[in-house]
Amino acid sequence: MKKVLLLTVFALCLAIGLVACGADEPAPAATPEPAPVEEPAATPEPAPEPEEEPEVFEPTGVPIPGFDPDNRDVVEIEFWHAMTGAHQDGIQEMIEVFHAQQPYVRILEMFQGNYGQLSNQIMLNDLAGLLPHLAQATVSDTTRYMVDGMILPLNQFMDDPVVGVTAEEMDDVIQGFRATSVFDGVWYSVPFSKSVRVMFYNRDLLNEFNLDVPQTWDEVLYAAQVLTDEASGRMGFGFENAHDMEWVAMLFQNGGTYID
Repeated sequence: MKKVLLLTVFALCLAIGLVACGADEPAPAATPEPAPVEEPAATPEPAPEPEEEPEVFEPTGVPIPGFDPDNRDVVEIEFWHAMTGAHQDGIQEMIEVFHAQQPYVRILEMFQGNYGQLSNQIMLNDLAGLLPHLAQATVSDTTRYMVDGMILPLNQFMDDPVVGVTAEEMDDVIQGFRATSVFDGVWYSVPFSKSVRVMFYNRDLLNEFNLDVPQTWDEVLYAAQVLTDEASGRMGFGFENAHDMEWVAMLFQNGGTYID
């Protein structure tokens, strides 16, 4: 308390002394202080735009919220087939295109010999529980696999809104090929290696016998009978492959069926 009082008295004496010293001189006019300059209000900086999260795609090509590609395991699909030469080259080219578009799915393409060898491999590996994920099969083999419960019905994949097949895409496959993949409304396969029959004709030979190019099966039959010459061994009609292989195509093309 004493310290505070002494300081107060000293300050008061100092103030009186200053007034006394300047009592004989007129006090100078007070210089007005300049008015404070108001600084313009700072323009608020625009808030930074949120960074757009990059679209992340799963193997279907559709963005999925929260999908982390760095933690995605690569899926390997083992594919057995019986294609050689240019057909095998075509498969490999399609797989390369697929790999470029789907970094998380790898197709392991494996040649298994001809159709018979491929079928035997599938049956043997079924007994051992070592079936491939995907395999080529003939229509007759597909029927056998279906009956034995070896293949998975495909409707859940075909009808899926993301990875399924659209009506427009399905229209690109001719109806006859689609029909061989469906039984009782259930898809058990998809058309893969399909053959289209083409008829070649010898125009010079047709002209020699005054025949027009056949347009119907009746005209094909008539031309074949006219052109056949047993003496020279000339056949009016022939097949590239065995008769039973061509007969099925001819039967369907002529509106017939062999299974009711």
